[in-house]
Amino acid sequence: MRGGAGETAVIGSGDRGGGGTGGGSCLLPIDAEEALAGAFGNYINRSSARRIGLIDFPPEKIVPAGNTALLGAKMALLATRSERTDIEHIRSLTQHLSLNEDPAFVNRFVENMAFQSTA
Repeated sequence: MRGGAGETAVIGSGDRGGGGTGGGSCLLPIDAEEALAGAFGNYINRSSARRIGLIDFPPEKIVPAGNTALLGAKMALLATRSERTDIEHIRSLTQHLSLNEDPAFVNRFVENMAFQSTA
């Protein structure tokens, strides 16, 4: 369900999500720009992550999205015929990329491993 600015999008069904293997839905503000999934998103100290350069957007724009892999699996398993058609269409548009096999990516990744200086 989607609404206007300042409203909430409910993704999935059940409780709010949170960490671990539970979690059936995510409540995301419509104007949120960055949803971080899993335990990383649930427990990250947003201000510290920004200070060391881990994220490059305002901490207040981060919304923990919970266990999105589990949520996606549940949504796929419980999908209606029409939703399965949509899932198959999206799947047909996706391609797996093995970034670890791309020398240009590996070089860029290594170059950007160091955190910014906080001094």
